[in-house]
Amino acid sequence: MHLVTDLLIQGVHLDEVWRESEGRPGFRPSWKILDAADVILNQQQFIRNLRGQTEITHLQRRNFDEKTFEARLTGDRMTR
Repeated sequence: MHLVTDLLIQGVHLDEVWRESEGRPGFRPSWKILDAADVILNQQQFIRNLRGQTEITHLQRRNFDEKTFEARLTGDRMTR
């Protein structure tokens, strides 16, 4: 997740950043490391937004539900 953030900050071409976000060894949204997985999913939605693949008003996508994602962001996440 930090590598993807660094690449975005450096202005690396979005195609390369996307490949890094998808190609992390063993990355699965079902990981037990919820915060890291959610950061990567959010970064992917950000990249889609920059590419014009989402509506500006929200990040909804076939495999990403914005309201469900936000509902999981509770204060107790780091204590699990």
